[in-house]
Amino acid sequence: MTQARTTPFGSPPADSVIAVPVLSIEDLVAGYSSGPVVRIDATHVAGGEVLALLGRSGSGKTTALKVIAGVPLTSSGQVRIDGAAQSPAARVRLVARTIQSFPLLHWLPVSGNLEKAARIRGVKLNDPDQILRLFQASHLVDRAPHTLSGGERCRASLSQAIVGSPRILLLDEPFAGLDSWVKREVADSLFEFARQSNAAVLFVTHDLHDAVEYSNRSAILGGQSPSTIVAEVDSADAGAIDRIRGLLAKEHAS
Repeated sequence: MTQARTTPFGSPPADSVIAVPVLSIEDLVAGYSSGPVVRIDATHVAGGEVLALLGRSGSGKTTALKVIAGVPLTSSGQVRIDGAAQSPAARVRLVARTIQSFPLLHWLPVSGNLEKAARIRGVKLNDPDQILRLFQASHLVDRAPHTLSGGERCRASLSQAIVGSPRILLLDEPFAGLDSWVKREVADSLFEFARQSNAAVLFVTHDLHDAVEYSNRSAILGGQSPSTIVAEVDSADAGAIDRIRGLLAKEHAS
């Protein structure tokens, strides 16, 4: 296995680059009753590693995240976590997925939303404030979701995602619409958590600068439906953004 590059948040733990990947995908085909949308023949993400997933709208990025998270769609293939094939039901406890709208249960305070996530993952949450502090959000512990700003919802939602230290974090446009300083603050906290907890991260974004800055490598979805990974780009390579931009432009033109 190729050793992951050093990120702004440090290198992945040494054993993460020689051990079994945290996330392995083999022969995955996913879609809906209308037909398959995305096909991933084989890819992996090591512990502490971030893989950005890019592609044109409709290329199946969100569909892929849903299937990996255990959402019951039409699918086939294997999703392995720490080397073991896991059923969709088991993935609910091992995988956390965030979406751009940062949904929270409106009838529960932020602490209640964290406690709900803990119950789903079968863990006990002793101190919600401790998790919120990672995102400079301890002041939100008793707040109702409808009183939160966009940046505050992001902090609360990401805090909810890391409850129980999931093995895999699936991030669907997690920083879209955030002010630059908020994005930097929450991104630093999130990816440092992933490195420290040896979690694998799959990161969907349309922002090429974010993809290169925060990931170890980027996978480009393209081709005719069902789309597939047409190329991977190492974020440490000189000209990585230009190469990704060129690959995406080629897919848009096809």
